[in-house]
Amino acid sequence: MYQKLKKYCSFSAIALSVLCVSAQAETKYPERPITITVGYGAGGASDSLVRVLADSAAKTLGQPTIVENQPGAGSSIQATRLVRATPDGYTIGSVLVGAVINQYMRETEYDLANDLTPIIMFANLPYGVVAPADKPWKTFKELVDFAKANPNSIRYATAGIGSSQHLTMELLGKKLGIDWIHVPYKSGPETIMAAIRGDVDIAAQSAEWAPFVRDGRMRALAMFNAERYAEFPDVPTLMELGYDISAPSMIGFAGPKGMKPENVKVLHDAFHKAMQDPKFANTVKANGWQVDYKNTADFEKYIKQMDKHYSTAVKTAGLAK
Repeated sequence: MYQKLKKYCSFSAIALSVLCVSAQAETKYPERPITITVGYGAGGASDSLVRVLADSAAKTLGQPTIVENQPGAGSSIQATRLVRATPDGYTIGSVLVGAVINQYMRETEYDLANDLTPIIMFANLPYGVVAPADKPWKTFKELVDFAKANPNSIRYATAGIGSSQHLTMELLGKKLGIDWIHVPYKSGPETIMAAIRGDVDIAAQSAEWAPFVRDGRMRALAMFNAERYAEFPDVPTLMELGYDISAPSMIGFAGPKGMKPENVKVLHDAFHKAMQDPKFANTVKANGWQVDYKNTADFEKYIKQMDKHYSTAVKTAGLAK
């Protein structure tokens, strides 16, 4: 009897030990490097900010973070790959409004408001129209007057078809009866340099242009956001100019639908901590971003708001698929 009891106790202890080890294995996250995808080219405003946060968060996560650029189609290529990824927490990506807009402009294989697991939003980006300093237009009105008088003479650059800047320029063209020519590039820096070289007449782009406005090589004519850009308070918004058009922005991290809540929390907390790193603040300022923190629940609500706003805007612009 004693031997049977001893044998039973031994088996119980082994079983309990196995269960404990299994539970630890299941809850230990992350155990390997995390890939973070970016829907635009290397060196742009979104790419730079993602890399700073990724490097800082890696210290908290205890695992390397690998940033992978997947540019093209206004970040819809990256969004498609992101929603298809395994929801194990090892592939996440940056989310910007370009991916929201593109699902209403072209056939995509995702519904961004429902096919992702939001993690954290960390910034928004001012958008605006800028012209090289040697161009004659000193105000947005002067640009509009010229464009109206000279159809198809203005070539404007953006960081891609389906970007918020592209949509806003097409909304303006429709509203004002202007025919201008869109020249898409793959990243913000390419867009700005194209304008400075004279390949295009103006750039409608996020605030990668800020350093060039500061040093006098470019002139900011109008902002697309609902509020003025704090660094350039003299530049009016489209709303202030009477056009009733605004382009809200966002950048945050999300993963495929179905991620474990506990893994989402680990990632949220690591990136939220990374936002306190001085390198984050410096990169925000250098690239013209504005810090805009939203936790997981609030970011989910905001994505749905962006989805509603831009689905209407695409239809209004006549660009709906």
